[in-house]
Amino acid sequence: MKSYVHHIIYATLTVLLCTGVGLIVHDVRTKRKLVTVNRLQVEFADSLKFVSESDIKGFLSANYGPYIGQRLDSIKLHDIESMLKSRSAVLESQAWTTEDGTLHISITQRAPQMRFANGSSGYYIASDGYIFPLHKSYTADVPTIYGNVPMMPSANYKGPAPTIEQREWFSDMLEFKRTAYSRQGPSKKIDSLWVDSKGDLRLTVQGENEMFIFGNPEQLEEKFAKIDKYFAYIKPFKQEGYYKIVNLKYKEQIICRQKDI
Repeated sequence: MKSYVHHIIYATLTVLLCTGVGLIVHDVRTKRKLVTVNRLQVEFADSLKFVSESDIKGFLSANYGPYIGQRLDSIKLHDIESMLKSRSAVLESQAWTTEDGTLHISITQRAPQMRFANGSSGYYIASDGYIFPLHKSYTADVPTIYGNVPMMPSANYKGPAPTIEQREWFSDMLEFKRTAYSRQGPSKKIDSLWVDSKGDLRLTVQGENEMFIFGNPEQLEEKFAKIDKYFAYIKPFKQEGYYKIVNLKYKEQIICRQKDI
C-alpha cells in the first residue's frame, strides 16, 4: 500500500514539475515576442580592416531593411548571414539575438595572402585561390606582385581565377609565398616582386641591388638556395655593384650579368 502511495506522490510531483517548466517556457516565449531589437553589436574575429561596423550597418539598412524596433522572433537571422557572406571580403558571418534586445553579428574577414597590381587595377588572393577586389581605404600587409600579372574580367571580380591556366599559376604563386617566407626561403628577405613582359617572375632582396630573374614559380627551394650561394660564393669576389642581373631560371646554373638584355 505504501509503495502505491509513493508512486502516486511521485507521479503527481512529476506532473506539477513538468507543468511548471512548461509555464515558465511559455512565459519566456511570450515575453520574447514582446521584446524588440534596440541595438546592433558587431564583433570581428580578426584584425583586418576590410569591413567596419558602419559598413555592416549601412549594408543591412540597404539590403535587409529596418531591424531596429522589430520583434526578436521576426528577425531573419539566416538571411542576414547570407547577405553579409555575399560581400567578397567576408568569409563567415553569424547573427543571433539576446533577450536584452541586441542583434549580434560576428564577422570573420577573408584573409589575403598576396596582392597583385597592374597599373591602376589589382586584387587580393586568399589561401584557397579566391580572388577579391582591393579596398579603397585599407591595404593589407601582404606581399605585392607588380607588373604583367593576370587581368581579371572586372575591377570587382571575385571568385576563383577564370581560366585553368590562371588558377594553376596562382596556385604556384601561393606555394612560392609559403616557401619564400619559411625556412626554405632565402636568408635575405625578399624586398620586391614583379612579373616582366615575358612572364618571368623577378625579385630583389633587402639591402641589395641585384635583380634576380626567378622565371616560373617552380623548383622553389633550388632557386632560393641559388640566391644564398650567389651572396656566399660569387658576390664577395667582385667589387660592389659589379653584377646587376642574376638569372636563376636554368637548372644547376647561376648566370650573372652586368646589365639586363
